[in-house]
Amino acid sequence: MNTAALLADPTATRLVCIRPSLRPITLVVTTSALWAECPSCHRRSTRVHSRYVRRVADLPWHGIAVRLELHTRRFRCRNSLCAQRIFSERQPRVVAHYARKTVRLNAALELIGFAVGGEAGARLARELGLAVSPDTLLRRLRVASQKELTTPRIIGVDDFAFRRGQRYGTLLVDLVRRCPIDLLPDREAETLSAWLKAHPGIEIVTRDRSKTYASGITDGAPTAVQIADRWHLLKNLREALERLLKRQLRQKRQRPVHRFCPTVSDETEANDFLERSRVRLLPHLLNCKGRRRQSIGRRRCACLLPRGHMDVAATREAQ
Repeated sequence: MNTAALLADPTATRLVCIRPSLRPITLVVTTSALWAECPSCHRRSTRVHSRYVRRVADLPWHGIAVRLELHTRRFRCRNSLCAQRIFSERQPRVVAHYARKTVRLNAALELIGFAVGGEAGARLARELGLAVSPDTLLRRLRVASQKELTTPRIIGVDDFAFRRGQRYGTLLVDLVRRCPIDLLPDREAETLSAWLKAHPGIEIVTRDRSKTYASGITDGAPTAVQIADRWHLLKNLREALERLLKRQLRQKRQRPVHRFCPTVSDETEANDFLERSRVRLLPHLLNCKGRRRQSIGRRRCACLLPRGHMDVAATREAQ
């Protein structure tokens, strides 16, 4: 039988025996490492001080509870300058320090809690052979949600309303992970400056065109680069285009209006230009539908067409 499949970390622990019973099944496990690391000075030690037994709960087998009887050791620190003289060996992949449940059992409980919640999760865990209360599941969820946040490199600053028109605050967003990181009670420069001083290491800050935020960022993070956010960049571009178009339109209106017909010195060229204009208008006038439009077109043709074209227009209208 491959007993390594029953252990969470076969490289650091060894199964001694299995004590079968109706409830629970006990696995006697010992550590197999030759040395341990001091948690204070991180120096290795092989000097064993004493041994003790830890009893922790593990994942069930077919609905039957399983308990680990973990035989661990205490070591003496070999560093004479270390304040911690005696320490116990850690098994981070098996069980956390001072924990009563194994790491994989806690992971299963967190998964159940996130999936169905407290009360329903406790009922489901009871059917699977996991004895847990709804409050314990909720505590696991809260602990799992409180992850250690490092100082972001790029943040966004903007205001939001606790109550629109009355009370406003400041929202800080990590633009790399795209999630909010903090809420400030107001939108004053001093509050933002204090927060930035408490979180050094910010390189880029995006903001709106508020002078209050600009002064707060300059005071709290003088080395950070301040840029406008996307919405305000598009707004600035739109306003610049509006000013450009208004200026161009104003200049165009101030220019003299040119006549439709070009200025010509020769009367013959002017007559030829008017003749070509009448020919271009002829299809539009002949394609008008309706009696009233036909009469209007007939009058326009009489005014625009020379005498030779009138017969052609009259023939098409008769057809």
